[in-house]
Amino acid sequence: MKKEKLHTTKRYFLIVLLAGLFVFVGAVLENSWRLTPEMHYSLGIDLLNQNKSEKALPHLLIANKSKFTSFRALSAYQLARLYAKGAKGIPQNPKKAVFYYEQAIQMQIPKAQYELALLYDVGDKIPENRDKAISLMMKAAETLPEAKYALAVWIERGYLGKPNQGWAVALYEQAAHAGHENAIKSLISIYHGGYGRFPDNIRREQYWRRRLEGKRK
Repeated sequence: MKKEKLHTTKRYFLIVLLAGLFVFVGAVLENSWRLTPEMHYSLGIDLLNQNKSEKALPHLLIANKSKFTSFRALSAYQLARLYAKGAKGIPQNPKKAVFYYEQAIQMQIPKAQYELALLYDVGDKIPENRDKAISLMMKAAETLPEAKYALAVWIERGYLGKPNQGWAVALYEQAAHAGHENAIKSLISIYHGGYGRFPDNIRREQYWRRRLEGKRK
């Protein structure tokens, strides 16, 4: 009789434990359903920072449905980067990358302009389109130091027609003043040995060498 009562008690506690577990799981699921797209964006970024791209992807896709333009733009940019580079569990998908980059560009994300310009310039897995690349890079160069530097290099290479030394040096200077290391190195080289109509300039060379040394400390 005592044994039967003991078994009954164990079954009761087991039922209570399972019921509690179901309630807990249900609460977790209910809370996850209540996450807003903006919360999903935050979760996605946290997971990206932990190098968990595969887990971040579904959160960013949900965030891309946000009613707020800023969250749609930011999530589109992150999705574009994931598909452009690929990651563990996320194969490269250039078409999707271009789709999300263009979405981010429509919402005024300069980084998206810059990175899509590079994709069109290289033409790796998407058709090379120099005209689109130049147009995007010029827009990005209005704000981004890295785009100013890239555009200066393209000008030197004659991508925009006849090389324009004055324009290239002006862009290098702008990028260098913003701290772009390669632009600083370019200016050191230019002022060290001269560059077309720009003669060597020891004072400017030393100035940029000091800036470079200060940046590396």
